[in-house]
Parts: sequence; structure tokens; C-alpha cells
Amino acid sequence: MRKDNSVIYFSSFNSPIGTITVYKKNTKLIRIDFNDTSFLTNSDDYNFLENKKNCLDIEHELTRYFKGKLKKFTTSIELEGTAFQKNVWKNLQKIPYGSAISYKQLAKNCGSEKAFRACANANGKNPLPIVIPCHRVIYENGKMGGYSGGLHIKKQLLEIEGISLSY
Repeated sequence: MRKDNSVIYFSSFNSPIGTITVYKKNTKLIRIDFNDTSFLTNSDDYNFLENKKNCLDIEHELTRYFKGKLKKFTTSIELEGTAFQKNVWKNLQKIPYGSAISYKQLAKNCGSEKAFRACANANGKNPLPIVIPCHRVIYENGKMGGYSGGLHIKKQLLEIEGISLSY
């Protein structure tokens, strides 16, 4: 039995980092996946409907981002997560385009300086990568750290933004 009879619209498109699938609930973006559609097959919580037209706004914004022509996303979002996760995700959105911070700095920005591992975990559960720029968080020593889409994608996103690191 479905927990929520809401329709989730989705669309997939090719990008410089591979296939991206976007998901929207009504007009709000709720999820972005790289080369993965397991959300579609592993979720009985929603009714899924492929609808490219409903997802064109975010597809256009992502395309502009990949070309280096968009620094801030305007597509409306809706986040589901714990209060702690939402706080981390809110603070990720404050990291300027072309900048990177450490996991320790992220924890400090979230008001939990010693909780950098918990912040890193919430960072890894970000449902809206790129739009909520979790790729801009790195290790204190300047190395990349992890990325749910894979380090090769994180590296490409950092390069798009002109961020050079020790790989």
C-alpha cells in the first residue's frame, strides 16, 4: 500500500557527467540521481509518471550550469529529511559558487563543530546534488573526500566551477 498517493514526475536526460534523472512533486524538485533510477524501482511510496515537460525548468538550469552560465539555481525545491539534515543542506546552499569548504567548517557553520562526521553523513544523503552543492565540501587537507555520485563526478563539478584541488 502506498503511503502517499502523490504523483512524482520524473525525466532523464544526458549531461556532461552522464545520465541525470530529476524528480518533481507537483512543481517542486525533490530528487536528482546520476546514472541511477533505483528510486523509481525501490519506492512504493509514490505514483511515478514520466513527464519531460514538467521537468524542463531544472533540465535547462542544469544544462546552463554545466556550460558555466548558471551559478545559482532558482527551481523550487522540497526537502524531506530530519531537522539536522535540513540544517546541513541549508548551510550547503550558502557555499558560494566556485568555493569549497571543509567538512569541519560545514559542521561549524551548522552550529555543531564537533559533529563533522554527522554533517558529512547528512551531506552524503543530500537528495539534490548540484542544486544543493554538496560537492563543494572537501577534506581539510584539500583532498576531495567522498561523493554519492562518485568521485569522478565530484571532480568534474569542481572543475566546472574552477575549483582546483589535490586529487
